[in-house]
Amino acid sequence: AENQKQTEPFQDPTLHTTDGTGVTANIIGFSVDPFKYPAANVGETTVLIYQYLTSNLGLNHAAACGVLANIQLESNFNSLALGDGGSSYGICQWHNGRFNNLISYCNGNGFDYNTVEGQLQYLSHELAINYSSVLSYVRNVPDTAQGAYDAAYYWCMHFEVPDHTAERVAQRGNLAKNEYFGKSFSLSPKEVTAVQKVKTVRDQMDAKEILGDIRGQM
Repeated sequence: AENQKQTEPFQDPTLHTTDGTGVTANIIGFSVDPFKYPAANVGETTVLIYQYLTSNLGLNHAAACGVLANIQLESNFNSLALGDGGSSYGICQWHNGRFNNLISYCNGNGFDYNTVEGQLQYLSHELAINYSSVLSYVRNVPDTAQGAYDAAYYWCMHFEVPDHTAERVAQRGNLAKNEYFGKSFSLSPKEVTAVQKVKTVRDQMDAKEILGDIRGQM
């Protein structure tokens, strides 16, 4: 009975959580069965995210390294990471209302909010709609070690906004500059397929949005 209890998936249509600041959040429709998803492979996931950032979001190597440094310290690249007492989720630890928005967007657009692929789709959407200045900044950092530092710093300060932000921005900047910038992110055939799949879905969504705009003007 005890083993059965431990393997039961978490199914709660409304997750009531209280974060470290004492703010209560209602996360609507959240459910995840960890046994349905493979264990996070940090190496493969890092490459997948890097390729998405550079190919789909148009970031240079330095900027992508800045984002990776943030994701490492937010979730260690685990799409199922649940933090802040249950009020934050995913690779970017979307918090409270942003957690709800992740679920709503993915459910409404045919993505799985528990996967890296689904979360990358939402990241692209959120940047375009609510954080366009952040996207613009990181797209324009120089492709240098200092650019990686600046991208990580700015992303932490204006997109992630964790607690103790003033302390964390330098930590993430140094991680991007000293650890990630000197690395190369090559793809295995399996990873190429995964990236192409995400890119194809994004292209399909773009086509639908363009078609919708055209029809709206007719």
